[in-house]
Amino acid sequence: MTSPWLQWSGRHGTALFQGIDYLELKLLPDEQAPTSATLVVHLQRTWVAPQFSEKSFAISGGLRITDLGFTYVGEDGAQKTVTLVLSKVGDASEYTLTLLSAGDGPSSPRVHPFFGSATFDFTLSCERGDCRPLAEKPPKAMQPRPAVDLLTKDFAGFVQMFGDWVRVKNPAWADLSPAALERVLVELLAHHGDFLSYYQDRVANEAFVDTASQRYSLRQHAEILGTRLFDGTAAETLLCFQAQSDGYLPVGVEITTPAGASGAEVVFWLTERARVLAAHNVLPIAAWPGAEDAIIPAGSSEVLLWGTVENLYVGQTLAFVQGNHFATTPPSEPVPPAQIVTLTGFRHERLPGWTASASDAPHANESEVTVIAFEPPLGTAVRPAWGEPDALQVHGNLGRARFGRSRQDRYSRSEAAFSRDRQSYVLERRPGFTHLLLRALRLAETQVVFESSVTAAGLTVSSVRVELTIGSEKWQRVEHLHASQSFDRHFVATADEDGSLWLEFGDGKQGRAVEVWSEDALSQAQQNSEQLPGDIVVDYRTGDAVAGNVGAGVLTRFVPGQSAVAGFTGLRGVNVLPGRGGLRAETREAVRLRIPASLRHGPVERAVSLADYAAAAATVKDVGRATARLLGGPFNAVLVLVDPEGQAGLSEPLRQAVFDRIDALRMTGREHFVSAAEYVPIDVRLGICVEPGSLPHRVRSAVLAALRPGSAANPGYFHPDRLSFSDALEVGELLAFVQRIPGVRSVKALRFRKLKVLSPNEVEPRITLAPTEVVRNDGDDDMPDHGKLKVLVVGLDAGVTEKDFVIEEVAP
Repeated sequence: MTSPWLQWSGRHGTALFQGIDYLELKLLPDEQAPTSATLVVHLQRTWVAPQFSEKSFAISGGLRITDLGFTYVGEDGAQKTVTLVLSKVGDASEYTLTLLSAGDGPSSPRVHPFFGSATFDFTLSCERGDCRPLAEKPPKAMQPRPAVDLLTKDFAGFVQMFGDWVRVKNPAWADLSPAALERVLVELLAHHGDFLSYYQDRVANEAFVDTASQRYSLRQHAEILGTRLFDGTAAETLLCFQAQSDGYLPVGVEITTPAGASGAEVVFWLTERARVLAAHNVLPIAAWPGAEDAIIPAGSSEVLLWGTVENLYVGQTLAFVQGNHFATTPPSEPVPPAQIVTLTGFRHERLPGWTASASDAPHANESEVTVIAFEPPLGTAVRPAWGEPDALQVHGNLGRARFGRSRQDRYSRSEAAFSRDRQSYVLERRPGFTHLLLRALRLAETQVVFESSVTAAGLTVSSVRVELTIGSEKWQRVEHLHASQSFDRHFVATADEDGSLWLEFGDGKQGRAVEVWSEDALSQAQQNSEQLPGDIVVDYRTGDAVAGNVGAGVLTRFVPGQSAVAGFTGLRGVNVLPGRGGLRAETREAVRLRIPASLRHGPVERAVSLADYAAAAATVKDVGRATARLLGGPFNAVLVLVDPEGQAGLSEPLRQAVFDRIDALRMTGREHFVSAAEYVPIDVRLGICVEPGSLPHRVRSAVLAALRPGSAANPGYFHPDRLSFSDALEVGELLAFVQRIPGVRSVKALRFRKLKVLSPNEVEPRITLAPTEVVRNDGDDDMPDHGKLKVLVVGLDAGVTEKDFVIEEVAP
């Protein structure tokens, strides 16, 4: 268990339990520095007879100093204190004192589950008096650089390319006439690009892509150049079900918004078979008497359920919702989205003191409980609040759903049926066939829903879910008919610019042909009692892709007429997650900008140059960047240095994966080695002045949060993914970055240099790196060898004053 099942900030003074009230740390004075300390443990209740010893306590924690021993000195029952003498002073990290027992006798109290441990540390660096960490996040990461077509060589090409890019990225720049200011800026950039293009020695022929006006043509060019068009994708969500009876809901059950709701009707359909058990409508959380304000903390990976919960299974999806989506009266505030976890284990136990509700009387009897373990841990704290309207709801009947209303089109295989709209079909007469062949057919609906999928190469693409039946035979959708035989029931589905869907059929050589009969042939076959051609039936889903991006708790009504829903008693459903991921198809202008960029991303077939070795290593999953250098020797060895993505260390499995990848591509007679990048820690010390009205400690916390590596979701300035090989650091760029943080009035670099390299200057204007080196600064005081980061605030810290920010002119 990573944390207690519940967190409770109250105090329970019952005689049944003993717990830690707070700790008092006293550092013993020394001439140079304290070498030992005394820890006074203040307990919650008094006692008479001696009850404690060294075996009653345990100390854990620490990063560098982990063997923190102690000696039991004595206890004072009247003062409710126990004194421990520590053998040494720990590091700057956090330590935990745990109360193991409160006596060996049968009448001795039990250890309180909420107050059985307490944390302490040997440093105090919170000038505001509250040492809890601030919820500061780094600023939004900078957007990636746009893809630039390196094949454009002349001024007119650059004007066209920049004009297309502006229309896609900023539709407000709609006026690109010769007299417009926007056109002047575009031509200035094009002039500079034309000047730089003289240094390029590449030949390009992009006329086919530039002149293509049909989406079908752009799709074929994209396939040839190694990419695919994005046709949009439907939103997805997670549905929660409650019923008074047990059963299963099949794939395809549709749920929509309530009748009479404002806005267009939004329909989602179940993409997986969902089990519905009445006992799993809401899983009960075990309570502790008197702990009405208890919480389940963030980071918890285990929860205690009340009673013996049956029919759980590993891999089951659970939803933690702070509030009731199924309430008959709408809440005053929207119910937040659920936290979704996957069950990794469960066990049934008997534990003392737990009850079904916090309002129950306290006791020490053992009760039946169920411990469930799950991943990932809870991202935010939740409050059980037993019996209250906003109480925590843990749902076990879940199923994933996707946006889209079902639709079925039926076409008769007669010439008269297709003569009504000659713009929506293609007929062809082929030698060897008695009747016309249907080569292409456009469906009636213009808003066909596509779904996202990931290819084997890791590329996210969109594909349509369409089912085709001709007569009684099911047909299979394929990407193209190049490899189809004359008997294969294959078809191709592609989207047009307006969102409609075209179905392409074979010609009898590549894919089976679909014949369309004339009215005379149908009449003659009917008179002769011959078998008539079966109808073409197409099942697909429709809707505006972005309409599926709805909030949580808005899908509450099952679409009428579904037989799968009628078998349940009291069945209700709701989406506990917002609909996310609905995107429209990219436009032709965006396709033209993106297709040329794919020319630079072809797979490496054989590693010849050092750049080929680095490119091959970069294709391995979890590798952020890689570089290669020549070691020489009789085997012409190559050393490949890897910078992992999102981390600053090379694990053995990742190193082996890179080695195997290069081994499959290396040239015969050349050896290779894989190692971690050469990280260069740096020492950064900044002084800042705070804007009037801003809290100095909050501004400092914001600056530290912006500079520290952070996480992949919120990367900071020194995040490993932002720093690559030989990337030099400019002190001016760092100061400009800090200056943009809200609350910073001015900033000055007091130290900016490499950590382990002697430098005559405290502030180097530029930190240069070798081709195999990567900058590192974790900003962790416990790991100074990974980089130092210090931020001093004027008026708050010693060593920095306002005069440090005055620029003085020196006479020549």
